[in-house]
Amino acid sequence: MAISEKKIDVDVVNNLSARLSQLEAMLIVTQDENNSFSRWGAKVQCDYLWACAEMANQAKKLSEKLSTA
Repeated sequence: MAISEKKIDVDVVNNLSARLSQLEAMLIVTQDENNSFSRWGAKVQCDYLWACAEMANQAKKLSEKLSTA
């Protein structure tokens, strides 16, 4: 099937967009001008970054789903 003939799964696109927006917002928090992230406890920082990594992994899987559709 030619690229122009591929059917794009709108739900996957919407989910991917949501995951990327959420990840962006989460990462912005780590770089605020007050440097508040560095004042969080080590476990909270670790858990927060783990959540960011999980969000990135979900986005990657959704992206792969689109590229194989």
